[in-house]
Amino acid sequence: MRALVLASIFGFVVLPASGVSAESQVLIEVRVIGYSVNNEPLIAKRFGTPGGKVVVVVGSIHGHEKTGIQIVRELQLQPVSPKYDLWVIDSANPDGNRANTRQNANGVDLNRNFPKLWRKQICPSKYCSGKRPGSEPETRALMRFFAETSPRLVVFYHSEGDVLVLPSNGVAKPRAVRAYRRILSLQITNDFCGLSDCSGNATQYLTATNPSSTSFVVELPCHHRCLKDAAIQRHIQGFWSAAEQA
Repeated sequence: MRALVLASIFGFVVLPASGVSAESQVLIEVRVIGYSVNNEPLIAKRFGTPGGKVVVVVGSIHGHEKTGIQIVRELQLQPVSPKYDLWVIDSANPDGNRANTRQNANGVDLNRNFPKLWRKQICPSKYCSGKRPGSEPETRALMRFFAETSPRLVVFYHSEGDVLVLPSNGVAKPRAVRAYRRILSLQITNDFCGLSDCSGNATQYLTATNPSSTSFVVELPCHHRCLKDAAIQRHIQGFWSAAEQA
């Protein structure tokens, strides 16, 4: 399949040639939404139809939790219904991925750094919240991106644990979470924060700033790209089932 690629300072726009099927995996935009502490680009890739229902998936926000990247990379290879405007972020924490650390290069747990329901967590520590809400460039990049796109659904992949985690302040469409659960037979909880409290999470931020959105965490059973093909496909099916109900 041929495509015309137009480069710009914002990334790339890919325009499909004529004859593209109603469902297509054609990449229509690559957007640099910000930069990490170490100046690595944070990239969001767009598929589907601009103007459709906006849905977002984030493969990794804790750098050592890499299994979700398996899912989102496979998702990008599959057809997207024209009713969806799909954005895929392989990783929101490239520095942590490279160092194999939960935190970013400043030692901050990005999922404790969002402004809504933020509370100070000890630094340095596993759950370091940063010096202030939204202190990290990766956090601010995601905040800007979510404000610009107003997604109806955002799914974040984490690990370890076979469970779906809701933000403590709820979701707009619980049926979307239940749709994902039906495919994977996973438990639903809003208490999965280990020794820290669930403060400053990305899903809490999205619920507070975009009440019509449904965002939740999928905890995968392992950190390091361990899913078999069949499990990856079930998670993709779960994502699209949630998108249908969001």
